[in-house]
Amino acid sequence: MTYWPVRKSPNAKAQRAGSGYVPGKFEGQRLFIYNRDQEGKRMDEQFKQHGAFSWCELMTTDVAAAKAFYKKLFGWDSEDMSMPGMTYTVVKAGGKGIGGIMAMPKDAPKGMPPVWGTYVTVDDVDQTAKTAEKLGGKILMPPTDIPTVGRFCVIQDPQGAVISAITYKM
Repeated sequence: MTYWPVRKSPNAKAQRAGSGYVPGKFEGQRLFIYNRDQEGKRMDEQFKQHGAFSWCELMTTDVAAAKAFYKKLFGWDSEDMSMPGMTYTVVKAGGKGIGGIMAMPKDAPKGMPPVWGTYVTVDDVDQTAKTAEKLGGKILMPPTDIPTVGRFCVIQDPQGAVISAITYKM
């Protein structure tokens, strides 16, 4: 979604395009949520669009505390899902899954602090990992299957920033 701060309600043209707004605390402004792009395509296409940011995920040492904090801070609802070897919490805004919260993996480096990670949709995660290495990046987690979700890898760019690439099963 693209968020635009506006001082008044969205105009009729924007509303016909599928837009809406919710109250926000932006110096008395409202938070305008534009749910469609200029061609009228739904913006949930981020799970299919190569190069689009598609998911955010928190790895934390205290899932219950994180859920309570973000519920109070952003009003997120959550839904726990049983996955092989773990419980995964999907966080939702307006009833739509926007990210996840999970316990710090056992193989995480000792002393690693809780961290939010970002996923970018790619057409072929294996090829993306190879390309990242050719460009000077490091693969911190090789392409790995997530049952019923897709395949992902974790990349560190040459400057040290970390991002995940994912190909969803659609």
